[in-house]
Amino acid sequence: SRHYFCGRGFADAASTCEYPCPTGSLEECPSGMLCYYNTPCDIRDIITGTSKPTNKNSAWIPPTKPPLAKDDPRLHYYCGKNWDDA
Repeated sequence: SRHYFCGRGFADAASTCEYPCPTGSLEECPSGMLCYYNTPCDIRDIITGTSKPTNKNSAWIPPTKPPLAKDDPRLHYYCGKNWDDA
């Protein structure tokens, strides 16, 4: 839908209008965000360039699929000088 947008809450999605999720899928949202419907945002405003991005230096980039599956053990590898640092 034209009014489905991602945010850290409904108020965030409705006020930023930055990340559309037209199919309503969580996979379209950045990490930590959910897809909310019936926001005052309209995807046509992004396409036509009439939306107001919250950060003038950043442009909306469509989300991509993660490079690793959710259960991939490599998601739990961390770097550091020692165990506590990692």
